[in-house]
Amino acid sequence: MTLFIYLIIIYFGVRISQQLSGIYQSINFLKTKNRYISDSYQNKITVLIPIFCEEHSLKGAIKFWSKSGISPIFVTTEKENFSKNCKSIEILNKTNFQIIHFPKTDGFKASQLNYAISQIKSDGYIAIFDVDSRPDLEVFEYVEKLAIDEVLQMPTLFTEDFNKNSIYGKSSAIFQSRRVLTFEIPTLLKNKFGYLVGHGLFIKNNIFDKYHFCEETVTEDLVFGYELYLAGVRPKPLPYFDFSTVPSSFLQTISQTSRWFAGDLIFIKYLKIEKKDILHILRRYLHILEWLFGSITIIFGLLFGDITQIIILIFLISTYIYIHFVTLKILNIRNNINIYFGIIFKMITNSIPPIYGVYRIMLDILNIKKHIFERTEK
Repeated sequence: MTLFIYLIIIYFGVRISQQLSGIYQSINFLKTKNRYISDSYQNKITVLIPIFCEEHSLKGAIKFWSKSGISPIFVTTEKENFSKNCKSIEILNKTNFQIIHFPKTDGFKASQLNYAISQIKSDGYIAIFDVDSRPDLEVFEYVEKLAIDEVLQMPTLFTEDFNKNSIYGKSSAIFQSRRVLTFEIPTLLKNKFGYLVGHGLFIKNNIFDKYHFCEETVTEDLVFGYELYLAGVRPKPLPYFDFSTVPSSFLQTISQTSRWFAGDLIFIKYLKIEKKDILHILRRYLHILEWLFGSITIIFGLLFGDITQIIILIFLISTYIYIHFVTLKILNIRNNINIYFGIIFKMITNSIPPIYGVYRIMLDILNIKKHIFERTEK
């Protein structure tokens, strides 16, 4: 048991070191947006926002984009016309925004996007945002003037409507934003095998001549990112943030994040894997399983370790909390002891969504209950 706990400590220590390094890499990268000046426009951008029964968030989106100077295309779906109390299409029809209507009642976000992209004739970028996305609008000028890469990803901070959220929601927002700064941005900077996020995403239209969003999964962004990487495409991060929201309650967060985990766990099902890809796949699964077993193993070490092991683990946990302190500084959010208590709660319970995700997958495999898309609040 002693050896096992030391293995936990070593692995945890390595990950903490990587996150510390990652967050400072992100800080240095975000400073680069002020280094570039250009007066010439070379890229056209078409913005797509897929929606389905989004009337609550849609009003805020219409207000935001109306003031932005950007005119997005909203992508609706025929499915909404067969869903009770859905008024998104009705709301949009009262605006001047362009609409592309997906004419089928099956499929999810991927189906809407693939259809909309097939209707667009452009040699520029397709930019994809969610209805609750509130991007830094400077990104559009940056991409129009300077972008040359085939795929660009805006990192997401989950601090939209931060002050209106619950204490748990605020802590969750910081926890998830920390992951973006310590893992997602550094992964893109280092050209490592990783996923994409389905909002704040800029993709050259010619990419869709060969690749499309996978319509068999609701985590189409994850699979799309993996597929592009294995095909030799290297997405790059943008030094501007897309701001989004998080659920305010613990149960809603479990529903949302368990879906992310389940989609990531079975991503290999949707890819064509070659021998050269195996090491990338194994490394990615190490991260995925880390989410499943991480908090469980740390708690195990604290309960059954000797005094030296417990002291080391407490030091590593303190360092982990410090990374969230740095995250708060980057986000210009004042320190609040309640937020830290919430972050500790998130750390303790972080294995619950993956466990629930595995449970839902097992029910599906056993034909007890189909694992379907569950909506969560925007």
